[in-house]
Amino acid sequence: MDITTSTGERRTTIRSVLVLAALALSALIAGCGSSPADSDAQPTSAAVNRQEASAMAEDLLAGFNAGDYAAFSRDWSPALKDGITEPGFVAFRDELMSTNGTFVSISDVTLSEADTPGHVKYVFATEFDKGPVTLTITLKRDQEQIEGVFMESAG
Repeated sequence: MDITTSTGERRTTIRSVLVLAALALSALIAGCGSSPADSDAQPTSAAVNRQEASAMAEDLLAGFNAGDYAAFSRDWSPALKDGITEPGFVAFRDELMSTNGTFVSISDVTLSEADTPGHVKYVFATEFDKGPVTLTITLKRDQEQIEGVFMESAG
């Protein structure tokens, strides 16, 4: 842009540049968005089906309620057990129990590709005494052990 032009011309040029930038940004956002078909896409295969993953989640959450690390981590990979030890579980459980209470039920489960290649994730909508909590478990597509566990309360 030439800043030596008159004020009127500069405003027109600036508006033109801003309009072009807005259009370019809109096109970029539209190109990066996912279509409904993309968000509903299911992985082609997983060693653990929805029913088995739900059973894993129920066991994990029953162990959470009971304060039983062995039950909570029953289906975990050795690497995950090394990363989340019993003292870490106790501290996390105490914090989540104080804000959300105990696990009550699972209301929904979805399966999708995980961010890590070769992995899938099951996302569980759960209800606790004091509100909803999202539980996500990540597994290698071809294995039956949990590689990642994430619990996030809405509150």
